Amino acid sequence: MNFKTHIIVFFFINFSFSQTPVVLWEQEFGDLGSNFYSILKTNSGEFILSGGYYPYAGGGRLTVKIDTNNQLIWENDNIGSGVTKGVVMQNDGYIYTVTYSNPPNPSTFSLSQYDNDGVLTNEWSYPHADVLYVTKLVATQDGGFLVAGRKTTPESGGLANGWAAKISAAKTVEWETEISSDYGKPLFTATQTTDGDFLVAGYKSNENETSDFYLAKLDTFGNLIWEKEYGGSENEDIWAVTELANGNYICAGATISSDGDVSNNEGFMNVWTVITDTDGNLLSEQIITNGFLSFTESSIIAEPDGGYTIGTMNHNDCFESYSSNYFNIQRFNAANETIWNLCLTEGNLYDIVKTDDDGYIAVGLTGPAGATRAYALKIGTLLGNESFELQNTGFYPNPTNGMLYIKSNVVFDHITIYTVDGKKVMTEQLQNNQINVEQLSQSLYLATLVTDNGQEVNLKFVKI
Repeated sequence: MNFKTHIIVFFFINFSFSQTPVVLWEQEFGDLGSNFYSILKTNSGEFILSGGYYPYAGGGRLTVKIDTNNQLIWENDNIGSGVTKGVVMQNDGYIYTVTYSNPPNPSTFSLSQYDNDGVLTNEWSYPHADVLYVTKLVATQDGGFLVAGRKTTPESGGLANGWAAKISAAKTVEWETEISSDYGKPLFTATQTTDGDFLVAGYKSNENETSDFYLAKLDTFGNLIWEKEYGGSENEDIWAVTELANGNYICAGATISSDGDVSNNEGFMNVWTVITDTDGNLLSEQIITNGFLSFTESSIIAEPDGGYTIGTMNHNDCFESYSSNYFNIQRFNAANETIWNLCLTEGNLYDIVKTDDDGYIAVGLTGPAGATRAYALKIGTLLGNESFELQNTGFYPNPTNGMLYIKSNVVFDHITIYTVDGKKVMTEQLQNNQINVEQLSQSLYLATLVTDNGQEVNLKFVKI
């Protein structure tokens, strides 16, 4: 690559500021028995929080729309969502959900369209011969949708096999695909990659009644490109998958294994992340909680520096409590190292989204069993004088063929430099806010600058 032709681009994307966030607001919603399972950031930067009520509270739906400062815009108990992660917005500005029904009624999944005020404007139904359970709705790049989950057929003997269907922008079924095995391969999640293909994930059941992470890639016509399994001798299942900024894939779920692909599982059931290349080959893995029954159903947020942010239900890692889950949000860099780890309120965290001001809103439920309430909180940064100075930090010259100078009123303690795929190549103490990178190969690099009190700035530079 001729890096000189890309100088203008790099000057505009070289800054990312990172410090440990704090809780900016938190609130309970709905009546007793309510919960939120998913959150959607709309095209206008507002948020749809979607969930419902448990059967002991009479059942029903609960959907609210708020702005980033938690000002209520509307509340609606009629928006249909029978899917754990089932609310999306397309470029047409409409909100969409999927519901499904099974025998004794005909098996059907339905796509519902709502305007930005939560008013139902259209609905499309798709009868199906098999028994369906839909777990994920994805808005696709062409204005359509991917619906994923599992199905059972008479031929499967009651086994749950993976199933996905592509809906066009005209709301017609373009294709369906089934992913089957001798013992079942249900799907829990899916995403579209930048190349237009699809990642679908869940678990593969084994003959000995254990399971492994299951990840597959489908092309734009639903054909299987590859499929992979990851795990140990016990049980694993995936609940979230996404593409990282460097093009690699990450999936997350729970494991109770401590062997095979799984390392350092010191508790019982913990959250396990797996990072792969674009062919599904395992690049790295790690246990990110150390609890007794920790779990995740949260979306994974791909960060611009190549790292990621994820929410978990952490059982005892946070406050050494063996009776409760806690909201736990963790941020990792491109090398899979922890930047910050926040233990928050007691409850179950089900989803997380990033806000336009670099904060995060997490949703779920809080309260004792039988008396839970839907709950949301926002974390973000309260900027002080030093933080404003950090935001004005930059490198010069950039590109460089040797010396790299830090333009800032803040004195930094040390620097760590990574390749774009997350490999650490240098860690050095800084003298006079400068470093010699002459020994590095010609390439684009990510750098983390750290002050003596732990404040961080992430920058990009080009070595020529």
